[in-house]
Parts: sequence; structure tokens; C-alpha cells
Amino acid sequence: MGTCMSMQRNSTLLKRTKPDQKPEDEDRIKFSGKLSQKFSRPIQVLKDPTGNDIFKRYRFGKELGRGEFGITYQCIDDVNGEILACKKIAKTKLRTEIDVEDVRREVEIMRHLPKHPNIVSYKEVYEDKEAIYVVMELCEGGELFDRIVARGHYTERAAAHVTKTILEVVKMVVLVAGQRFGEIVGSPYYMAPEVLRRNYGPEIDIWSAGVILYILLCGVPPFWAETEEGIAQAIVHGGIDFERDPWPKISEDAKQLVKGMLDPNPYTRLTVEEVLGSKWIQNADKVPSIPLGERVRTRIKQFSLMNKFKKRVLQFVLVWKADCDGNGMLNCDEFVTLAVHLKRISNDELLHQAFLHFDKNRSGYIEFEELQQSLLDDHFGPTNDQVVQDIIFDADLDKVKPYKLY
Repeated sequence: MGTCMSMQRNSTLLKRTKPDQKPEDEDRIKFSGKLSQKFSRPIQVLKDPTGNDIFKRYRFGKELGRGEFGITYQCIDDVNGEILACKKIAKTKLRTEIDVEDVRREVEIMRHLPKHPNIVSYKEVYEDKEAIYVVMELCEGGELFDRIVARGHYTERAAAHVTKTILEVVKMVVLVAGQRFGEIVGSPYYMAPEVLRRNYGPEIDIWSAGVILYILLCGVPPFWAETEEGIAQAIVHGGIDFERDPWPKISEDAKQLVKGMLDPNPYTRLTVEEVLGSKWIQNADKVPSIPLGERVRTRIKQFSLMNKFKKRVLQFVLVWKADCDGNGMLNCDEFVTLAVHLKRISNDELLHQAFLHFDKNRSGYIEFEELQQSLLDDHFGPTNDQVVQDIIFDADLDKVKPYKLY
């Protein structure tokens, strides 16, 4: 949802190299056994790519992010000097015809996305023997919650404007009415009840936007638990808390909108048109501009940072386990993506090793400086020491300063 911004050309930071020509580092791990491949010969994924040699026009720079199939890099267009983003999808990751079809569908969706300031714009796509390269607009707005925290003060009016932007985008890319799906996908916090029941349609986007709005207004998700199963149970059983601070000072219009967006019945849930036509959204400029308070900003930062910290812990657990297995290569972030659907990590030895990873001085505690440094190592932040202290305080049952092992 970040705003896409232009950049000046900086050729000193970019080299004409293939993006996979990079030194071995700690984010690559060993994996036991060969990964099965359904395709025994080179495959052609796209019918009409722009070309087969992206390196004739683009130079690749730093890595921006990773997913299950692709790695996204910053790149520069040598024709006009424009700084863009390029997602490289390695063909070795496409193990089945379903994987191939998913990539084709992704490219087609990108090609048909409408022009909008808050929707990333597609440029072109290349394909060679090794990979598919999707070139697109570079978005540098950052993550929504991180931007909110950086604002200095935060108001209900700001939440109204953000929500309006989100729903305007949803309206432009909404699924075809009547389409039904059955696969459980998405992040647990944002899943609608019908997703968990494996029968859903475009109404789920309103639910997810309602979850975001709830977080924007109070700093915590409406449905929370320690495990994914617990979150799912909370979603199915419903019940939204409007009692805790700052809800008493939130306008009634905002509360009613949240209730309508988080209606567990998809057939009576508000539609995108109804949300955009609501009094709260229509009068966004007149919504109260009283700051919601530092506590809300701190909660939002904690929510964002804790999710990243959980990923860091899971990442280490999986790396440590996989690295014991032997040969072969598997990217760590891809392994994490595949593993997030695990119901639990029950191996005490793995958790013990994860704890030792963060307990740098082997004191039996995870201390403030150790937690802070572990987050900084992966560029997770934080810039505010209070957030680290709050995470420790929330997790520490006996309220001693560090996390205790025994």
C-alpha cells in the first residue's frame, strides 16, 4: 500500500550481473536429499514474453525481498535510467504443472491490473532457460504499520484515510461476483471465517480490510491467540472487543463500520460499495483528529515487530534443523514460507537451540541487548528501545528483565 516513488539513477550501486551471482551467505542452508522435479526437460512458461535476455536492458542491484518462488531485486533500465523492481522466479522451483500455471496466472494478473497510484504497475516480463523475470514499478513506501509508527502522532482521521485508500484498491481488483474458492490461504490474523470453512468468495477482502481497520484504531488484532489454531478458533467463535482503551473515545461511526466489515456472515457483511459509501469514510476529512495516544502507536509497533521476531525464531529453528541434514541447497526464507503451515514446533531440542541462538552470552536469559541485536541483524528494527522492552515485558511471565530459559 506504500506510495511508489521515483529515484535518481545511481549507476555506482548497480552492476550488470545476473542476480544469482552472489556470495554464499548465511541465508542459504543445506538440505538433505534431492528435491523432486516433475519436469525433466527445460520448460517454456510464458507464451509471449518481452524477450529472453533481460540483461541486455536491465542491471540488477540489491535484493529487496524473497517469497516461496521468487526473489525481488532492484534494477535499473539502461534505456531511460528508471529504477524499477524485478521479481526473478527460478524454474527449478516450478515442480508441477500447477506451479507453472500459478506463475502464468500471476503474470496475467499483473498485466491486467488497472492503473492506480496505490497499485504497483507492471512493465514487462522476460523468460530464459533459468527463470522468469517480472519487471514492475519500485514501491518504496514501506510497510503500512511501520509508516504509521513513524508519523509521530496518529489519529482516527488518519485511519479513515488509510481505510478509504485500501477499499478503493479492493474495488478495482475485486474478484468476479459468484466465484467460490476452497483453499486455505493467507495470514491467520486476516482470515475470514468462511476461508477456514473452505468456501469463500470476494467478501473475504472486506473482512481482511476490517481487521486492518481494527488494528489501525486500537493497535491490536481483533482475534488473537498464541497459536494459529487458537487464532482460527477465535475467528470462528467471533466476539469483538470494543471496551479496552482507546475504543471508548473512538467515534460510533467507526465502531459500526468495523462491526459491519467483520460480520461473520459473508452474505450480510458490508460490500465494498457500502463501506466506501459509509458516513465515516464519506466524511473522512471531518473524522476526529484527536491523537489516539502513544499506547496505540506502541501496540502497532509491537504487533509488527513481534510478527517479524516470530519469523526470526522460526527461521532459526528450521535452519538449525535443516543444516544438520547434509547436502543440497534450499533458501532459508523459502523454507520458512513452506513451514509456516506447521501446526506447531514441538521438538524441545529445536526450541532450546533457538533460545541459545538469541542468548549470545549463554547466561540462560535473552537480554535486552541480545534481542535488539537479533532484530537489527535482519533489518527488522527497532529504532525505539521501548518497543523491545515492551516485547520482553509482555512475554516474561515472572517479570524479570530478560527472557529466562529455565
